[in-house]
Amino acid sequence: AYPTSCSMYDDLLFEDYQDVVFVASAGNSGKKFNLNESQMKTIGNPAACKNTLAVGASLSDGNRIGPLDLGMDYLALFSSRGPTSDNRMKPDIIAPGYTILTPNAHPQYKEDDTKEVYGTSYAAPVVAGNAALVRQYFEDGWFPCGSQGCGKAIKPSGALVKAVLMNGGQNLLRVQSISRDKMLLEELTPYDNSQGMGLVNLAASLPIKGTNNFKAIAKNNKPIKNGERHTFFVRARINEQCQSTEMSLTLSWYDKGAAMGCAKCLVNDLDVWVQQITNINGKKRNGTKKRANGTKFKDWRNNVERVRFDMMNNRRYRITVKAANLSEEEIKYSLIATGCFKIIPNQ
Repeated sequence: AYPTSCSMYDDLLFEDYQDVVFVASAGNSGKKFNLNESQMKTIGNPAACKNTLAVGASLSDGNRIGPLDLGMDYLALFSSRGPTSDNRMKPDIIAPGYTILTPNAHPQYKEDDTKEVYGTSYAAPVVAGNAALVRQYFEDGWFPCGSQGCGKAIKPSGALVKAVLMNGGQNLLRVQSISRDKMLLEELTPYDNSQGMGLVNLAASLPIKGTNNFKAIAKNNKPIKNGERHTFFVRARINEQCQSTEMSLTLSWYDKGAAMGCAKCLVNDLDVWVQQITNINGKKRNGTKKRANGTKFKDWRNNVERVRFDMMNNRRYRITVKAANLSEEEIKYSLIATGCFKIIPNQ
């Protein structure tokens, strides 16, 4: 159940610490006792709170891959799973957390200065380090052009840093056991309660000259009132210099703490969707609305929503953020959108 501690953490981030990203390890209870099977609804607290960033564990990469390990595209079986008690998606994101090389705190008991460890407690610092780099990216003026000082310095909110990290998440393939047989288990799907938004990847999260060539839109702690709609327009520009057809967009906001044991813990509900438009006046093309988190309907449980789809070249798209149901007069949201597109000034 949603505990008093989560209500406290969520209120603190919502009211007093909006610039903070609270990174939490998901836990290591994703494996059924004595069985090579996944166990859902094992996410721990404070990872299960609304405003925290819950990190699950994948296998490792490079020279840290052990015999029969298949790499970072595979979730470690021990990694705790969602959903939460009120059916919110968790974990939020994944990072390597198996066969991690770490400094040995007690070398007197072992000759080596390093040791090999596993657990989501080692995946979470990977994401915390990525979060620090995202913050520095904005503060040093890398946005939106991808080199230091090319843009204005921005003090990013915790919600923006969280959105950036989740927006670049890459889909994992399957669950892999870490027992001796390294058995392959169930396949994973985007937005599920095993991987959330997927494997953290900064190269897919922000423009970086010499590494990628997509464009980005960012909104940092933008105020919105109940019933308001905010719209942003882009036009797909897919060519030899920028070849990806995918747009990825993530909306994130810090929500107020809810009542202990709540059946629906989201207090302030925002929605985001993207729709193709036919002309400069914003006329909708029927059947083209793209909803968040892999559904065809509004998400009324989560305070992070991601839309991913393939754009058609030269087509115009409208991004809409709606304050669907707020308990406050006004709240703030952050948003990041990436892809091969040209930003069109609002009409």
